[in-house]
Amino acid sequence: MSRRRVSPRELEQLRDDVTERDRAVLETAYAFRLVSGRQLRRLYFPGGETEARACRRVLARLYRWGALRRLDRRVGGLRAGSDGFVYTIGSVGERLLSAERPRRRLTEPSSAFVAHTLDVTEFYVTLVEAIEVTDHGDVIDYQTEPACWRDFSGIGGRQVLRPDLYVSIGLGELEHRWFIEVDRGTEHLPAIMRKSTTYDRYYRLGIEQTKHGNFPRVLWATTSERRADAMLRTLDASSLTRGLFRVVTLEHAVDALVGERP
Repeated sequence: MSRRRVSPRELEQLRDDVTERDRAVLETAYAFRLVSGRQLRRLYFPGGETEARACRRVLARLYRWGALRRLDRRVGGLRAGSDGFVYTIGSVGERLLSAERPRRRLTEPSSAFVAHTLDVTEFYVTLVEAIEVTDHGDVIDYQTEPACWRDFSGIGGRQVLRPDLYVSIGLGELEHRWFIEVDRGTEHLPAIMRKSTTYDRYYRLGIEQTKHGNFPRVLWATTSERRADAMLRTLDASSLTRGLFRVVTLEHAVDALVGERP
């Protein structure tokens, strides 16, 4: 990753130069921790080659400023070009957004961390694209880690529920709230059950319902139909609250949220 130091005077000049779209790019890089060039292009530069060139220019400029940083590894190898760069927020980007935010500094992360984090980002990007296609809904709110975590006290003391993502979606006149769990098939089923049990325990306490009016459903998005079936059988055989969980493949996860699949 590159590093960049700027003086207070330079920072003020950069503040004057930052566009609304620049800020949106930085907000996404900060919120999701890692985002690929392709994902940023799909979010903020949809369209043909003209927009693709604009995306490359903007990302190169933010990188040159030190507002964005690039990982040493790429997604898709060299053939992916600039779309394959993986970005995180840079120190200048943090200062441009707000001096009061918690720092998001990353050393070069592991391959597993990169893959999982980009999967969560991809879920959000695909959701935004799907909502735009339906033309009758919107993403009302979303929270990434750790903003989406929930602290609570119960039997055994203080516990922390750690979803990968929280989303609130408006479809027609209804609002649908979801906790999202992206499973890459690397966890044993007992670990999936332990986390699901934590969700169920939090649900039964009624804390979320008191604060927000209802409890989000939990979507497990996993790698294959076989894995999804195994997770679903395990959940169905448990004493956990029925209807609280939904298990689908990553391929169909966003469809499950926007109602395109039964």
